[in-house]
Amino acid sequence: LARYCNMEDSFYKFFLDGWVRGVVTGSDDTLLVLTSAGPAYVMVTVLSLFLVPVVATLYGWFMGIAHFIDSKIPPSEDIHTAEAYLRSFDVCAFFGGQSLAPPMTEPRLRADQDFYDAMKYNANRRMRFSNYYATVAKDDLTYWVHRSVPWFCGFRLLLIWCPFDLAYLLRIVFSFFGMGKAIRQHELWFR
Repeated sequence: LARYCNMEDSFYKFFLDGWVRGVVTGSDDTLLVLTSAGPAYVMVTVLSLFLVPVVATLYGWFMGIAHFIDSKIPPSEDIHTAEAYLRSFDVCAFFGGQSLAPPMTEPRLRADQDFYDAMKYNANRRMRFSNYYATVAKDDLTYWVHRSVPWFCGFRLLLIWCPFDLAYLLRIVFSFFGMGKAIRQHELWFR
């Protein structure tokens, strides 16, 4: 059990070390980055197997309820204007996901094979928007979770190998955006 806790800790430590060693103190090391990336990536796989489906299902239920409520609102010019405006903030499409819901379909024409077939068909038909949103969210979350470690590993290696002091430049930028006090406090803690 302690081994698995260490693996979870290495996941968080991988990202926190990027801040502390990479940006705040500038003391990161290539060997440290490469050795800590493996256990962090294993933890990413665990997250994608256990946490992503739960989050995606909750998101699917929420979006299914939102779609049901939206379908009961009568269409008007104001609603169409608001939809056109909100489409410009479509975060799902920005991050590579599909943002359009499945099209409406007519009920199937064939007769039910048995009671179980009828029950399954009716449940799937009622839940198709929730299932669609959950599937899209699961695909997108899995994509981004699996990219987090390699991209952050690249960022940490860039901080190490950059010919000029990129960490110093980042500290200036973060200080400009109001994080100067936190950076100075972290420097005192971790020097």
